Amino acid sequence: PQLKGLYSRPKLISGQPVNDETVKEKIRNGGPGMPRFGTTLQEDDLTDLVTFVREACCWNSESPPANPRFRMAE
Repeated sequence: PQLKGLYSRPKLISGQPVNDETVKEKIRNGGPGMPRFGTTLQEDDLTDLVTFVREACCWNSESPPANPRFRMAE
């Protein structure tokens, strides 16, 4: 699902309420079409990721931010 506006929704697709703990749980355990990251991310990483999704997430897919590493071929 799109993450833009996730925290303005009342529920996740699973029916659980949208809050930091349920979003962390989905990241840890995965779900249909989403891999689990519970064994690769530490708790601090999960907290940072959830904070990003809640506060700064998502750009317009038609106009994504510039890639600072991109160099146009001449």
